Amino acid sequence: MSQPWAQAEMEAAAVWDRRCVRSLVAICERRFDRPLVSFSTACGEATRQAAHRICSRNTTTVDGLLRGHFHQTAVRASQAWVEDPTQPVLVLLDTTELKYTSHPATEGLGPIHTSPKGRGLFAHPALALPRVGVPFGLVHLSFWARDPATHGAGRDGYARATEATALKESQKWINGLWGTEASLPAHLPLLLIADREADFYDYFAAQRRPNTHLLVRARHPRKVEIQTPGPSLPRRGGERLPEVLAATPCSGRVTLDVPRKPQQPARVATLEIRFAHVWMRPPDLHKADDPLRDREPQEVWVVEARERDAPPGVEPLLWVLLITQPVADLAAACQVVRDYRRRWVIEDLSQVLKSGMRAERLQMDDVETLKNTLALLYVVAWRVLYVRDIARFVPEAPAETLVNATEHAVLVAASGRALPTVADVVQAIAALAGFPRYPSAGPPGIRTLWDGLQRLEGAVLGWRLAQSHDPL
Repeated sequence: MSQPWAQAEMEAAAVWDRRCVRSLVAICERRFDRPLVSFSTACGEATRQAAHRICSRNTTTVDGLLRGHFHQTAVRASQAWVEDPTQPVLVLLDTTELKYTSHPATEGLGPIHTSPKGRGLFAHPALALPRVGVPFGLVHLSFWARDPATHGAGRDGYARATEATALKESQKWINGLWGTEASLPAHLPLLLIADREADFYDYFAAQRRPNTHLLVRARHPRKVEIQTPGPSLPRRGGERLPEVLAATPCSGRVTLDVPRKPQQPARVATLEIRFAHVWMRPPDLHKADDPLRDREPQEVWVVEARERDAPPGVEPLLWVLLITQPVADLAAACQVVRDYRRRWVIEDLSQVLKSGMRAERLQMDDVETLKNTLALLYVVAWRVLYVRDIARFVPEAPAETLVNATEHAVLVAASGRALPTVADVVQAIAALAGFPRYPSAGPPGIRTLWDGLQRLEGAVLGWRLAQSHDPL
């Protein structure tokens, strides 16, 4: 698909020469057009050299490369909010491990597991999207490599527990919160969604805007207060959260579409819903940076979604969700569950990056060059999800949204029918990869679209040669 989508995303990138923007656009668009080949093959010799020249320069940074994309994400999110001010902007945060054990020559990598040979780095993206619709784009992205000198070294458990949060990897969640707020306008209502790794007191106690809320899947059977705490909270006390939920009656049920997993087909789960209003107690253990925050109980609402009748051999779903936004009734509790389900989209983003574009096969001289290259690939991965979802959520959008005139003509000729909408275009691309046309087949997946795009590229080349009017 040769629509110049990357021009807007890269236009405001912080580079030393505006001619570099042209190279960044070419890198993103060529990587999108050819996702299943290596980075060098997709870019070609000249563009690959330009990519190395830009990404290896000591003034190039991840935030600088993504500055324009962050701005465009904010524009898309703001437009959606203007159309419906009742809907918050969802922001999904997650951490993914990038393994480069087979690339020992890359300088600056760190350990990623207990094996002494394991080397790589970690990525922590934040993806903004609506409750229903296509993703707006990234609003934060950070990378880091662990220090080989300290990782895995035996440390006193008490000393590690009392260490300042800013010195731990868990600071990534707070940085993601602040990075998100820095990228998006202050008037937008935000709901940041994270998995169990973000269930720690300092994240809930971190400073944030009044219209920014957190939704985290609970990990710990923490102590909570069920009554409004007084001015002086006893150091010990409170009730265990699992016991509070066990004593809470079921408020109703909600059905949820569960995507397929390895060895498990997609299914519909029926979940019992319970919700309660509690105050999260601060940890008993005092930390080195406690003077930097108020160690006050954090007001949260808890929503439990429990599956009772799972199919044989399938582990029942059980989500205990902590949210800083009031949950007044069953409808609000069910919406919390549906919002958390959107977290799976960021897992799709990681799958596109690693399985589709083979990001873990990049071979760079040093870790900074690698980080900058990965930042560009993250933008391409977002675009892949955008193309997949626009046909699902905006099927009647015009075909020109995704393809140029030549590609549209090739698809019309291949399918033998008119293709006026993006839904028709995506279906025609999937058909090039052998995807069935009948409605019961459902929407095509990412892999099918990749295969179809590869075939479309070859078909367009043949079309141009036959027509002899479009320069190669």
